[in-house]
Amino acid sequence: MRTYQIKNPVFEAEITIDVAKHEFEQAARGINALETIVAIEEKLDIVLENFREYEEELLRLALYHSHHRDLSWTQFRLQRHVVNRRILNVLSAARMYIDQVRADVAALYGTASRQYEAIVAEMSARYDESIAYRVMEVLRNHVQHHSLPISEVVLRTRHEPFGNDPFDERGRLRYSVIPELDLQRLKSNQRLKQSIVRELVDITPRPALTHMLRQYVGSLGLVHERLRTLTDGDCDHWISLLVEMRERAKARFETDLVGVVLIEREGKDILRELSLQDEVVGRRETLRKINRNFMSFAIRYAASET
Repeated sequence: MRTYQIKNPVFEAEITIDVAKHEFEQAARGINALETIVAIEEKLDIVLENFREYEEELLRLALYHSHHRDLSWTQFRLQRHVVNRRILNVLSAARMYIDQVRADVAALYGTASRQYEAIVAEMSARYDESIAYRVMEVLRNHVQHHSLPISEVVLRTRHEPFGNDPFDERGRLRYSVIPELDLQRLKSNQRLKQSIVRELVDITPRPALTHMLRQYVGSLGLVHERLRTLTDGDCDHWISLLVEMRERAKARFETDLVGVVLIEREGKDILRELSLQDEVVGRRETLRKINRNFMSFAIRYAASET
């Protein structure tokens, strides 16, 4: 005979709260769904963290050149290597996000659902409207099967004239490191969508790789915001199911709820065990607070001006 219970493993005695099967199934659905939602938030965070590390790398290299006169072949080769690695990390994380979010939404709602159709449509719309999105998708395929993304990193210096700063009589010299996309290899890779490569070649002036990468990540952020609007109402319901189970546990155990679980049993065998900890709710809220405002993502960048 199957039974459904709330249990506190901290107690040595077998103290449990019986729950009905439909209550267990509802709560289990909510808990699993919340875990999926938090996992999706964490996947976006992985994309953003990898992009931040890419931009930090460019700033670090520019700062290095502003302090050291090292223009050797070996130094630039090493720098190309590390920038390629950072770009690969961003593109791989972005592809992971796209593929897994589709699968996650399908698992939550089914492929025939309004939510799944809406998120697939949103991804398609971002692809269609953004040359940066299309180029980065092509570049991801290129680096996966053909060659590395950039051919060189270029050191640029620019003199900025004297302004109103009395301690800045000679002006300033700005250093920047610019990754150069290997267009020749892109054009020679006939497995790619050459129509998109031609789109890039025909743009004058050609957009910088960093700017396109930033636009791409920003587009994924907009996809994510659409996903939030599609799931927020359900998340509130799933959280209420978790809270209701925790309230029942609190009333019965009258102690800290660390370790409290929801279990399905058949005899002495435990078939399913689900944590009733509410940290998952806080984790979701934290990620939502730090990863937002994607409408302006593509036009924000960091620079050391003073």
